Amino acid sequence: MWYDDGEVLPPDDVVVYLVRVDGDRAVTERLQVAEDGIPEDEFTKVVEELLGERGRIYEVLRRGCREEGLEELGLDFKHADYLLDCGDVIVVVEETSRPKPEDVEKVENTINWLYSKRGASSSRRILGVIHHTGGSSTMLVKYLLSKTRRRVVYKAANCRVALENILRELGLRIRNAKSAN
Repeated sequence: MWYDDGEVLPPDDVVVYLVRVDGDRAVTERLQVAEDGIPEDEFTKVVEELLGERGRIYEVLRRGCREEGLEELGLDFKHADYLLDCGDVIVVVEETSRPKPEDVEKVENTINWLYSKRGASSSRRILGVIHHTGGSSTMLVKYLLSKTRRRVVYKAANCRVALENILRELGLRIRNAKSAN
């Protein structure tokens, strides 16, 4: 090649892993590294894994998300306004004009209910969204980030487009969802 010897790492100093999802856990596979780099067949493993993930995302996109209102269920606790069931992702949405700590509490209560009463599998990801019409707050974003954990992510959306963008990041789309504005 066109590299000097001092610019090339010895293969023994390089470790490369393929990380893929297997059910509700991540599985790593160490890939081979040769004197002249990573062999093409090792990249093929990565490409095949990405194509499989892309296929799963397109399947969810094809199906879209189904909305389920929570008011009609007669729940006996303060809860979010509705769920978007998107297959392997459940989106818990609280609609509000100006976000408050109680809104986050409603989303958390609903997520706890999903795990305890609805049997939400640990393999399903949960996205808690505070969908508000007021201006975005750095404090709110930081607070929601502090609440995020392994399978549960919290986000704020200050308009329908922002909510759709959050879902699009996950490879999802809304079908018949409510709008805060």
